[in-house]
Amino acid sequence: MSRNVEIPTSGKRHGINVDMFPSECGLCHKNVDPTYISGVFIDGYDNSSSNVLELVFQCTNVECRSLIIGYFRRTQKNVFEFVNNAPLEPTKKEFSDEINSVSENFIEIYNEAYFAEQKMLTLISGIGYRKAIEFLVKDYLIFLNKDDETSILARPLGQCINTLENENIKEIAKRATWIGNDEAHYQRKWEGKDIEDLKKLIEVTTYFISMDVASKKYLEEMS
Repeated sequence: MSRNVEIPTSGKRHGINVDMFPSECGLCHKNVDPTYISGVFIDGYDNSSSNVLELVFQCTNVECRSLIIGYFRRTQKNVFEFVNNAPLEPTKKEFSDEINSVSENFIEIYNEAYFAEQKMLTLISGIGYRKAIEFLVKDYLIFLNKDDETSILARPLGQCINTLENENIKEIAKRATWIGNDEAHYQRKWEGKDIEDLKKLIEVTTYFISMDVASKKYLEEMS
């Protein structure tokens, strides 16, 4: 449902409709219905000439109360459509203790890609996720066999995946790599899959690795 706000320009107030207010504060990451303060037309003088609008809100979370800038663009229906809001403090993806013990490199790379995605840098975030997969798989193999580290690091990712004994990890990691490769290449092979599928496959891969590491740990401790 659209919402009406007034924009002050040179003593006049222009009523305009926006499709929605920002629903999450980019700093405290709480779901809020922010308080509208004011706004400006960016590429024109008034509602009749401008297609771009910036509105200022205040976060209603009493522990935050930060200002929120909402960015809007006019649609063919003469409503300004919400695009995104700023400022944004990226959040981190948390992983299990087992994944932390296997590959701190993976977690750092994944979160850099995740930061890029939250900053709307989606054309490069996919490549970062692809790199994260490689570090996860290779560090996992090294975790299982430290004496083979030099050989593992020298192999291409595909060969490393094929040496995995756990079939669940092997098959899911393969598919994560396929989509990750699409993110790095000009032409896509998996047209029906995107970065959300890539993240889901990474999540499943980390789940199976976590379960494998935890089971090995308990079997060793309780032998």
